[in-house]
Amino acid sequence: MSTRYRLFAGVAPGLETLLADELAAIGADVGKPRDGGVEIAGERELLWQVARDSRLVETLRVRVGQPFVAQSFEELTDRVARLALAAFLPRDPPELVTLRIESRKSRLYHERAVAERVIARLRERGLAAEEADAPGPNAPPPRPEHAPPTVWLRIVSDRVQVSVDAGGPALFKRGYRRYVGEAPLRETLAAACLRAADYDGSQPLWDPFCGAATILLEASAIASGLAPGAGRVFAFERWPTHDAQAYAAWRESLPPPQAKAPPPLLVGSDVDRRVLAAARKNTGDLPGGSAPITLVGRDFAAALDTVPRGAAVVTNPPYGHRLSDAGLKQLFQRFGKTLQRRTDLDPVVVLSGNPTFVQASGLRWRQVARTRNRGIGVSLLRLER
Repeated sequence: MSTRYRLFAGVAPGLETLLADELAAIGADVGKPRDGGVEIAGERELLWQVARDSRLVETLRVRVGQPFVAQSFEELTDRVARLALAAFLPRDPPELVTLRIESRKSRLYHERAVAERVIARLRERGLAAEEADAPGPNAPPPRPEHAPPTVWLRIVSDRVQVSVDAGGPALFKRGYRRYVGEAPLRETLAAACLRAADYDGSQPLWDPFCGAATILLEASAIASGLAPGAGRVFAFERWPTHDAQAYAAWRESLPPPQAKAPPPLLVGSDVDRRVLAAARKNTGDLPGGSAPITLVGRDFAAALDTVPRGAAVVTNPPYGHRLSDAGLKQLFQRFGKTLQRRTDLDPVVVLSGNPTFVQASGLRWRQVARTRNRGIGVSLLRLER
C-alpha cells in the first residue's frame, strides 16, 4: 500500500489561483486555494510528480498529523512528541534540523521560545542533533542533498499544524540561469507570466524587455518538454521511509521529453548591454532540441521586424528606478502603439510594477493576479484585444 499524503504547495502570495490551475492540469484533486498556497492530497506518486513538474511551486510540505490545540509549552511538546516525525527525520545518527515557526493570535506567541522547546523534545526522541543555524542573508542555499531537514510549526489562534519539507531549498531554481541582471526575475514568477498567457510551447514568443532572459528560458523549457525538477534532488529522497527503488522505477516509467515540432522561435530584445550579455551567457548552452532563442540588442520598436507573426508577448517592463517619470510614460506609450500596430501579437501578458503603465499604454488590460517581485507590488496583466 502506498502512503497517502496531505500536501501544501506554497507559492508567492497572489498566485494561488494560477498554481491551483497548474496542479489540476498535473492531475491533482485541488481544493480551494489558501493564502500562500494550495492544499492537495494523494499517494506518493503525486508528491513526486508535483515536485518534478510544477513550475510555480516555491515550497512543498507534507502535513504531519492533524491540527491540534496547544495553549502551553507542555501541551505543544507533548503533542509534537506523538507525531510520526520519525518517518521524515533521519536518525542513527540524528541530524541538524531547521525549524520554521509562525505564530499569530496565540498564547504561544514567542516563536524563539517555541523553537527551543520543540528542538529539545526532538533531541529527546533522537530525531534531532540540534537546531541548524539560519544562513546569512547573502549566503547561497545549501545543496538539497546537504540541506538540513526542515520542520514548520504554524500556530494560529492556538491551533497548531506541523509540516515537514518535501521539496528542498530554492525550488524556483532550474539550474539553467547562471547570470542575472540588476533586477532578476524568479523562474517561478516567469512561469506564472507564461501560465497567464496560456503558453504551451507551440507558439513563437517575444519578450521586448528580456533582461537576463528568464522568461525566454522558461518558455524554451516548456517548448522542449523539460520538467523543471527533472534534474533535482528533493528533500523527500532523504526521508527514512523513502523507497528509493520505487522512486527510481517511477522515474524510469516516465515518457521522454516531447519537444514541439517544429520548435517555436523565441525572440528577446533589450537596450541594456549588460543584461543582454547575461542573457547571451544564459542561453548559450541550451540542451539539445531546445527551442531556439534569438537575442536582439535593440529597442523593442526597432526589433519588431524580427518577431514572427502570431507570436505571444510575455514581458516584464521597467518599473521606473532608472528612468524619469516622463521617460517611463513615453516608453509605455510607445509600447502601447507598437502593440496596436501589430494586432497579430496575441496573447500579450505584462508583469507591471508601475501604476502608470495601464493608462500610459492606452490599451485595455485585465488583471490576472497581484503579487510582489523583489518586494515591489506588481500586477500580472493580460491585454484584451
